[in-house]
Amino acid sequence: MFWQLMKITENWWLKGELCMERIKNLSKTQKVLMIIIVAMVIAFSIIYPIIMSIKGIEFRGDFLPRKEEQGNVTYTDGHTSITVYDDQRIEFKCYHRFTGDEYRDITYGPYSWMEDSSVIPAGTEDGMLSSDDYIGVKIMEGDKVFFRGAVSKDGYMVYNADGTMTNDFDVVLGDYYANPPDIYEIVKFITGPQTTNRGNIVLYIFGIIICIIAVVSMLFPDELFRLAMWPRVRNLYDVEPSDWELTVRVIEWYVLTIGAFVVFVIGLTMGSVT
Repeated sequence: MFWQLMKITENWWLKGELCMERIKNLSKTQKVLMIIIVAMVIAFSIIYPIIMSIKGIEFRGDFLPRKEEQGNVTYTDGHTSITVYDDQRIEFKCYHRFTGDEYRDITYGPYSWMEDSSVIPAGTEDGMLSSDDYIGVKIMEGDKVFFRGAVSKDGYMVYNADGTMTNDFDVVLGDYYANPPDIYEIVKFITGPQTTNRGNIVLYIFGIIICIIAVVSMLFPDELFRLAMWPRVRNLYDVEPSDWELTVRVIEWYVLTIGAFVVFVIGLTMGSVT
């Protein structure tokens, strides 16, 4: 069996036709799929670096690209816009959102904030808070006090000045994206939002691997067939693929090609923390 395996491997490279000759002898279906695969690899190899170079944030399930103008930082996808002004005021805008009875543009804020260590509660339902891990902040919406309390430096824990944990989320009827920002969303921009980008390099590599498998399976179908058969039969070269085997091969080529495309596209929509 071992020598039969070695013989098959040797035939791939020594007795087999040259790669270019194999490509010329491919069926029309194989050639079309091969062209599609090559085009995909080239296209996504160009698209991925471009997409991955665009930095932004995740906000309510959407990716908002970051841009900076005149000291102001704006995160926007055209439907939602969040601006952090150079004086640290924060403004939220929603464009053409449904608010229960009509579509309209909505603006929340701007919210201003300042550090105030006196509002850090002496104790909470979870115990004492350390000034090394928390900062005291006062958030204002115009002249109205929006929030007073302690915020963890990573932005995940928020306590009111009386020591209770903040869990209030304002909701309006209609579009979820038209809801006013809750305290956690505002705090995210006080502590510094975690930047991310679209484009998952792992899925890109996985897509490339699928493409390689597809190309190899089209260039060496008979060799792969005999390689799969060698532990189960005595005379490998007397074995011929059935019509069903030939049909399955074509199906596999289509599945691999479509699968690679799907993986590439999913990888573009997934984010990675930077």
